[in-house]
Amino acid sequence: MNVKEMSNEELVDALFGGFQQDSDADESRLANELSNEILRRLTALEWISTSERYPEENVPVLACTKEGWITAAKYVYEDGWHWEQLSFGGYLDVPSNYEWDDDYEYTHWRYLPAPPQEE
Repeated sequence: MNVKEMSNEELVDALFGGFQQDSDADESRLANELSNEILRRLTALEWISTSERYPEENVPVLACTKEGWITAAKYVYEDGWHWEQLSFGGYLDVPSNYEWDDDYEYTHWRYLPAPPQEE
């Protein structure tokens, strides 16, 4: 298989798969942590279709509607599963800044990038 055609999961498995099998417990744990972190970072760069899966509950993500509108939102369970959109100008980590949003059909989502770090 061409490396450029491999999924993120296949790349990480190819990179760390053999290392994990031939290692002691500490090295195996470290390889597992490394592969999970690499996969998390790679996945953060991709749009994920809601037909494939939804984000973890209450995790702020970027969500895109079928009209192409992008907003910060969370997928939550409250009287059933639904999206809650971040109120304009609200902080991501304040639960009261989110509002129930059934007006739009969200088709894709992606993890938020890490905030900038001070040097």
